[in-house]
Amino acid sequence: MAFCPATGKTYVFGGASDQHPFLDETWEWDGSSWSLVQSDVRPPSRVYGAMAYDPVRKSLILHGGQDANAIYSYTVLDDTWEWNSGTRKWSQLFPTASPGPQGSPGMVTDSGRGKVLLLGLSENNIFMVWEWDGSEATWTNRTPVPGTVTPDLNADLNGLTFDDGRQKMFVFQGLSTWQGTTSNSVFWEWDPVSAGWAFRDSGDFIDFSSDYFPIFAYDSLRRRQVVAPKTDATVPTTTFKTCELDTKGPTWYMRALSTGPNLLSMSGMVFDSQRGVIVLFGSSPNSGANGSETWEYKVTNLGNGEGCTAATASNCASGFCVDGVCCAIAACSGACQSCAVAGHEGTCAQVTAGTEISGSCPNGQACTASGGCNAKNGTACSSASACASGFCVDGVCCDSACDGTCVSCSQANRAGKCSPHTAGSDPQNQCGLGSGTCRSTCNGAGACDYPKYGTPCGTCLMCDGTGLCQQDTTIPATLAGPAVRAAAARVAVARAGLAAPVALARVVRAALADGEAWAAPTPSAARVAELWEAQAAPAPRAAWAASLAASPAA
Repeated sequence: MAFCPATGKTYVFGGASDQHPFLDETWEWDGSSWSLVQSDVRPPSRVYGAMAYDPVRKSLILHGGQDANAIYSYTVLDDTWEWNSGTRKWSQLFPTASPGPQGSPGMVTDSGRGKVLLLGLSENNIFMVWEWDGSEATWTNRTPVPGTVTPDLNADLNGLTFDDGRQKMFVFQGLSTWQGTTSNSVFWEWDPVSAGWAFRDSGDFIDFSSDYFPIFAYDSLRRRQVVAPKTDATVPTTTFKTCELDTKGPTWYMRALSTGPNLLSMSGMVFDSQRGVIVLFGSSPNSGANGSETWEYKVTNLGNGEGCTAATASNCASGFCVDGVCCAIAACSGACQSCAVAGHEGTCAQVTAGTEISGSCPNGQACTASGGCNAKNGTACSSASACASGFCVDGVCCDSACDGTCVSCSQANRAGKCSPHTAGSDPQNQCGLGSGTCRSTCNGAGACDYPKYGTPCGTCLMCDGTGLCQQDTTIPATLAGPAVRAAAARVAVARAGLAAPVALARVVRAALADGEAWAAPTPSAARVAELWEAQAAPAPRAAWAASLAASPAA
């Protein structure tokens, strides 16, 4: 399931039904109805295929999934297909390299670099990252160097998104024993430039019930992860819950809504950036055999500082969208002023030093702390006084002091922005504890880390996770799976004196007043109201089986 900005519509390919175990159909959602997209050539039928928008080719890219070749026999697919938004036709692509057979991969669009990222499993059951470059029509293996820290295998690809605000690939894990955490709010972020994974945990225990797994979509306007349930249970025992996650904190928001969609299986969820709504589609165990439902999550009466566009300004309680956020006033046009200043979002305020504001300074300059102008970040410098930001680091004006471990301000394509060094490197010789293959290097997230426990370091030898190469022995049952990484990481953190990845954040429980429901009520103008608005859902599968154009199968 993917949203296509080139057409302004949401697309689903494949699925399953009673009449046809797996389908090869393409459907599009325009905000009010589903339509079957005709194409003489199309990919083989499948479930669990991954699809994402390619902003360079203005097309949808599909890879992998599973096809049925007999009862209880499945083929894991290794094919790449493109749906052209102009011709509205499918064509198979044959890149030289590919991610290989992927039974249930995840794919997202890297909005900052114009790439498509795929997260899947290698033959050795290790998470790997592949990148699709539409300009070259090629796949490139971006998997971090062997031995670097990666998400636990129980991370759920239903929780895979791309965080436009932080420019990171996001994957939710939930429960984890990594670094001794006991919360179920663990998630990971992958930096597409440094190729490093960063472990993050708010320290909260979210009220997720055991019979469903959260499914995520990223609202790029409000810069929030929206979380809905996906169940594998035949008869789910939980009621619908809606959560949101602000990854900057990180902070969880629990939405106490009186009604909502049924728990859905075989479901997908995407963000329609043009209409500003989350689109959820899937089958419900409570709606009959292969029944399917379509829902949209819409947020209205946005408070000042919430993300918006000119087209969605009416969603702001103030009615004004300025500098990409809901603002208290209609315009913020003063020199070096903006309505989107961090910490002052929604009010017209002076920008932070080093910020570029159109029309405020000459080309090549940015705003200073006093509202003047000086050299912008990335400009060559010899002293801080020459820089608008007040920082001259690594020979360029920088956005911060950039004095941490494994970071610099002069990296290619990131000059002027303090950024982590590539995973597996150590250009400033800040790591280097341990020996040989097992020595610590930069982890791609601004810290030193040892190769993980079990990384080969010679014949019948392996790294112990603390920088030493030892005899490869049978791993005790108590150290199997994620616990291996937990034990090694805890020792590595203690040995290197590393700080915990992130401070604990609190859960903000924003409960709606009684009477708010999943419908179209008139919310109070005094606060934000999160509302799911149910669309005209197709009838149960038995009713629309004779007319497949009525709705896609789940």
